[in-house]
Amino acid sequence: MVVMLYVAGLLFTFLIAYALGRVVGLAEGRRKAEAEVPIMLRSVYQLESRCPICDDGREYFACDLQNQG
Repeated sequence: MVVMLYVAGLLFTFLIAYALGRVVGLAEGRRKAEAEVPIMLRSVYQLESRCPICDDGREYFACDLQNQG
């Protein structure tokens, strides 16, 4: 009987640690995604020479914009 209580206690501790780790991991992943996704999207748009706001199929070259007076 004591062994069953010991096993149940270990299982309960493992499940609590797993649940806590999952919550912390999801929060950390969400924070990391919020920081990195805008940078990745910007680099993709610049490599494709697309405007993410207009998205009308025209190409917007940075060199052309800098050469205009």
